[in-house]
Amino acid sequence: WQEEREKVIEEMEEEAEEEEYEEDEDYEEEEEDEEEEEIEDSRFVKGNQGDDEEEEVEEDDEEEEKPKRRRKRVKIPLDLLDDRHSEPNSGDIERNQEIIQETFENFNIPVEMNGVNVGPTVTQYELKPAKGIKLTRIMALNNDLALALAAHPIRIEAPIPGKSAIGIEVPNKSSATVGLKNLMQTRSYRKARKEYGLAAPIGLDISGQSFCVGVEKMPHLLIAGATGSGKSVSVNAIIVSLLYQHGPDELKFILVDPKRVELTVYNNIPHLLTPVITDVKKTINALKWLVVEMDRRYQTLAAKGKRNIASYNQSSDDPLPYMVLISDELADL
Repeated sequence: WQEEREKVIEEMEEEAEEEEYEEDEDYEEEEEDEEEEEIEDSRFVKGNQGDDEEEEVEEDDEEEEKPKRRRKRVKIPLDLLDDRHSEPNSGDIERNQEIIQETFENFNIPVEMNGVNVGPTVTQYELKPAKGIKLTRIMALNNDLALALAAHPIRIEAPIPGKSAIGIEVPNKSSATVGLKNLMQTRSYRKARKEYGLAAPIGLDISGQSFCVGVEKMPHLLIAGATGSGKSVSVNAIIVSLLYQHGPDELKFILVDPKRVELTVYNNIPHLLTPVITDVKKTINALKWLVVEMDRRYQTLAAKGKRNIASYNQSSDDPLPYMVLISDELADL
């Protein structure tokens, strides 16, 4: 019985070894088949065409012809923005008018004071000089007016565009806070959105009216100013206003922030072509790529007989997105 038992065990072990050997052979055959498939795929990529490869090419062409999936633009509510508004303090307006008139009379320049425009940062006093007074005499009294009004700096606008008058701009005692939400609710901003593809609210003018520009009409914008004057605030306001207007399929950003402190908060928005760039070398590559893309778009527009992206997108099934590059610190490049 023991001898028979040992024979059975030996037979079972032999069968198991044979099965393992067959599995190894099957595995090796599968590896060889995979290697052959990889070789065929590489040959297919290199352009060697066979009967089977032609079918694969046709399948790939059919897949490429499928329309691109477009993401639905999410309407961002204005309630997410803070409602900031404060009134400027321009001081004693009537007293300032008297000082300006007396200062000109001391230099034998008779003037007639007209209206006053109170802006968020400066107040403009309008005056009309007597006939025969040269503008150069008035412009030469800039420092004398600043001394008399105890305000520095002041600006003389001679003449005011569209008026036969001269403007004396005096800084306010305290400036008003101009909120982005308030600008985006104005009639001029709504009008600018219809007129421009990339409307951006800049602020309030001297008369307190909102001022908007079309970024695509510039097409370059340089924001300059001293430290703490609000350059980064202005850049963020422009970015947010553009995000309110366009979805990720309509607008693409390339953001450059060498300081790594201002624009990195936008890293997760779907409008980015690339994560926020902080390296100078990558910035140069991005600029080179933009030049190539610009040339390609010129050829595309020329082939369709269109002058700009807006007219091209109206008649195209595959619209082109706007591309905006923003660098927070140009001097660091």
